[in-house]
Formats: sequence, structure tokens, C-alpha cells
Amino acid sequence: MGGDFSERKLSDAFFWLKFILVFCMQDSANSLQTNYCEELIPNDYKRFDPPSHKGSVPVYIKLFIIDIDEINEESMDFRLHMYIDSAWNDTRLDVNAFSAFNDQCAKYFWIPNVIFERAKPSPSFPTLNVNFKISGDGSFLRTERFSLKVSCLMNFENYPFDVQQCIFSIVFMTNPDSQAVLTWFADKSSPFKDEVNVELLRKIEPLQFYLAKPTTHSVKREFIQGERDGKVEKDSYTYLLVNFTFVRRIVSSIINIYGPSALIVAMSWATFWLRLDAIPARVALSVTSLLTLCTQVQQYKGNLPPVSYVTAMDIWLFVCIFMVFSTLVEFAICYNVFSKSKDKTKKSSSKSDSELEVNEIKRIAWKRHLVGEMEPSAEVKSRDCMKIDSCCKILFPSLFLTFAIAYWVYYLRIYATYNINLEYFGNEVIDDY
Repeated sequence: MGGDFSERKLSDAFFWLKFILVFCMQDSANSLQTNYCEELIPNDYKRFDPPSHKGSVPVYIKLFIIDIDEINEESMDFRLHMYIDSAWNDTRLDVNAFSAFNDQCAKYFWIPNVIFERAKPSPSFPTLNVNFKISGDGSFLRTERFSLKVSCLMNFENYPFDVQQCIFSIVFMTNPDSQAVLTWFADKSSPFKDEVNVELLRKIEPLQFYLAKPTTHSVKREFIQGERDGKVEKDSYTYLLVNFTFVRRIVSSIINIYGPSALIVAMSWATFWLRLDAIPARVALSVTSLLTLCTQVQQYKGNLPPVSYVTAMDIWLFVCIFMVFSTLVEFAICYNVFSKSKDKTKKSSSKSDSELEVNEIKRIAWKRHLVGEMEPSAEVKSRDCMKIDSCCKILFPSLFLTFAIAYWVYYLRIYATYNINLEYFGNEVIDDY
């Protein structure tokens, strides 16, 4: 027992000794790197001022898109996972060779402070996902990873044939263009002009959308900074914009909404093949079809925000409901005419029988007269109602088919404009930013 206890104590002591050594080595490495960072800083270095002694310093930006997910129509946003490379030159530093640092040295240098205007508050990645390198000529290359919720003003007028164009913007928080200018990597004046501005690290396929090739733009906006000597002072800021275009996949809508609703409308036409006196069957079929369509409306509305305008899906479902409701109205009119003629025939027959009892001599003549006068009237109205049903067997499918052809031709032309060439989008959106 005593030997086991001594071995356990020795093992614990050895573990804590290794822990202290590793901690001290790590702390020593960090201290060495911190000391090296301090050696690069001249005495007159001002880390809050950009290196703009020769004019405004250009800061080059490139995005590496890791993934795009959680596209939410109700909250109008999506999640963007990306790396951002930012490059600039700071000639104030005393650098002789290429060096790589972690983010602990960032507090000693001037670092571009960029913001993402359309990003919603969300937890980002820790500083371990930040790294930067310094070349011998003072060129910085900083890489940082972000996971952001980006807001997107969506329009659903053409839903589910809609195309959502979402603008992601990058701008300086404090430095105007007179001090530092944001520039894309592939800009003509950039030393990285052979690069691309936005690179997809893998093929991105959101569940409900196709992702078009992102396009990049830059715009300048002026803001009032104050007033001096009676004059308004303005500074311009450069915005770097990325246009993410999402083209909706319509296969699920065809399977879940368009196909079933068309079958329900076709099923409601079966009432035209039933007899006029089959009241329960005809009413139940029409009412059931109406309720099913109303359920579909609620189902698709649950996936969208409460918009105040009419969508393409609204038009389709409204026409479907109207067609089913029309079959119910047609039956009500035909049955009303049929039942009135039937009641009138019964009353006329009752009156004729009483007259025949009073005058037996004219019984045969009166009977023949009534058969020739009253029965054909009821038969004619009954035949008219059946003719209406027969006409509706052709009229209703023809009207719905005409509407369906016009509907699909119109919206598929809009959809094909974006779906044929997924690499071109969004210039008109940028102009209105």
C-alpha cells in the first residue's frame, strides 16, 4: 500500500512539473514575440494614425467564402462564413525580413478598422482565428475569420420564381479616404490585380437556392464631419460591396404546391359528371376541395414574412380557389332551377287531378292535355341544367388550362432570365445602394 501511494504522488508531481514547464515555455515564447514586435516599432511611431505620409494609404481587401447557410426569408438574413485578407504597407516600421505573428502583436501596429454595415449582432470567432504577416518592405497581410448574420432586403413579388440580391458592404469605421482607402485586390492599381476579389473555397449549394457568382463593386459616399469658418467640411468614404445573388429552386414548389393544387381543381370538375339530385356528393366534393386549398395557402404563407403585396403564388392559389368555388356556384344555380321546375310540376299535377274528379267526361282529354303541356316543361328545364353541366365539363378545364399556360409562360420567362446565366447579376442594385 505504501509503495502504491508513493508512486501515485510521484506521478502527480511529474504531471504538474510538465504543466509548469509547458506554461513557462509558452509564456516565454509569447514574451519573445512581444519583444520582437516592440523592436520593430520606432520611437515616433503612432499606431492610431494610418501610414499616410505620402497621401492616403490603400488597403486591399479579398474575401474567401467558406460557406453560406441559414438563409431565412422570415427574418430576411443569411449566415456568411468567410476569411478576409487585408493588405497594406507601413513603411514606418523597421523590418529587415519576412515575419509572421499572431494577433497579440496587433496592439503595437496600425490595423485597419473595418466594419460590416449589414451584419447583425452575432458571436464571432476568437482571436486565435486572426493572423498577420509582415514583409521586409513593411507590407502587411492580415487574415481573419468571421461568421456573420447578414441582413438582406428581400422582395417576394415573384415568389417562388424570385431572385434575391443581397449586398454585403465593407467600410472603414474611422479613417476617411484622405487617410486610407479601401480597394479590392483585383483593382487595376493594385499589386494583386491578377487575383480575384471574392473566391469560393468550395461549391456552395444552399437548400432552397442556387448561388450565382458573386460580383464586387465599390462606391464613394460623403458625410458631413463638422463646420469650420462657416464652411461645412465633408469627408468621403469608400464602400466595398459584394452582391450575393440567390436564385430560388422551384422544384419543391411544383411538388408541394402547384401539382397538388392543380389536381384539387381537376378533382372538383368531377361534380359535373354527377346527377343534379346527388346533393351530398357534389357539395362535399366542392367544399373539401376549398378547404384543402385554404390549407395550402396557410402552409406556404408560414414560410414567408407577412408581406402586404400580392405574390405569384397568391395569384395561382386565388385562381384555384375561384375555380373550385365556381363549381359550387354552378351547382347551386342549376339545382335551384331544377328544384323549382320540379315543384311546379307537382303542383300542376295535383290541381289537374281535382278537376278530373269534377268532370269525368273530360278526364281523358284533360289528361292528354296535361301530359302534353306540363311534363315537357319540366323535362326541358332538366335538360337545360344537364346541358349547363355538359358545357362546364369543357368550359372549366379550358379556362384553367388557358390561365395555367399564360401564368407559366410569363413567370418562367422571368425566371429563365436569371437561371440561364447565373454568373451575371446585380449592377442595377449597386447603383441604388
